[in-house]
Amino acid sequence: MTYGWETTTNELLEGKDLSGQRVLITGGSAGLGAETARALAANGADVVIAVRDLAKGERGSGAGTCRRSAERER
Repeated sequence: MTYGWETTTNELLEGKDLSGQRVLITGGSAGLGAETARALAANGADVVIAVRDLAKGERGSGAGTCRRSAERER
């Protein structure tokens, strides 16, 4: 298969088993980052999403399991 700008994440990952793989997605609360996280998780990956706005990340993840790992002081 040839991949191009019309290739979807589902097509790219078709037949791939990502069980046991941990993936870090930055900017995963919306847009391409959220779609990438969704597709990787659907194929078995353990996905960690790094976001600047925890509330936005919780709304966007749909996973139901979000936790604050570190809080930066301003």
